[in-house]
Amino acid sequence: MRYRCVGCGRAFTRYPQGIDRNGCSVRLRALMSLIWALRLSHRSVGSVLTALGCPASRVSSWRAVQEAGRAAARAMSSKAPIMGADETIVKVRGKAKFVGFVVDAESGELLGIDMPVERDGE
Repeated sequence: MRYRCVGCGRAFTRYPQGIDRNGCSVRLRALMSLIWALRLSHRSVGSVLTALGCPASRVSSWRAVQEAGRAAARAMSSKAPIMGADETIVKVRGKAKFVGFVVDAESGELLGIDMPVERDGE
């Protein structure tokens, strides 16, 4: 709904939960992107959603996919933690055991140790 501030005269819109200024719900845009990812054309995405009782155009589908792509690019560009992994052989009670460990590459902090049952070089 559109409101007007009595003090300053500024108009603004209050959207229901799950709806933003794009005019359709966040979930619907995610569904459009998912259907498109299942290899349907944008026109087919609109047809499927219209058949389900939610009229949508191919342009709405295209915009939803573009938005999802931008969001994915932003998520991938954020700094991911870097880990290092290695394995070695140690003697335990006179027998050789394989030990694998994972460390945080930046701080050198030990994140985990594993003793695999058998060694797999790959």
